[in-house]
Amino acid sequence: MKKWNLILSYLGLWAMVIIENLSGGIISYEKSRIIVALYVGVLLVALPYILFKILTEFQVKENSKWYATILSTFILVIPYGIWTGKVDEKRLQESSRETIGVVYKDWISRRKHLVRVKYSVDHIEYTTFSETDRHKVLALGDTVTIIYWTKNPELCKIKELWK
Repeated sequence: MKKWNLILSYLGLWAMVIIENLSGGIISYEKSRIIVALYVGVLLVALPYILFKILTEFQVKENSKWYATILSTFILVIPYGIWTGKVDEKRLQESSRETIGVVYKDWISRRKHLVRVKYSVDHIEYTTFSETDRHKVLALGDTVTIIYWTKNPELCKIKELWK
């Protein structure tokens, strides 16, 4: 019975993560460090831990359990991150609008110039994640164009910094 509970927990967590992303949910675009830490914790800690426990229940050899658990992180979690990035780009290309935003914060972190932009959609104010300004083209107070996904305006890009 314990085996099946672990397997269902593992599959259920993956289902929640994938469904949340496919639905364009808010967790993927959350800017709260606590929420992001919990989300990343599920991907990088909870899922490998549950897999390790599943392998223990099936009496897999100790070394094999560790290798499988670590390998699962690279085979499942990293491709998931790449996939979500591609999904987000596709969403922005297929169903997006533009609005105007203003750079409200800029700073240097680890030799990178970073900016944040405030913008509004339907009278609701949003902010971007910290975006890297590789060529230092933006400064505090600059007006920029924000490309956002119509179903969730928190998914956005600064047009002036996008490929």
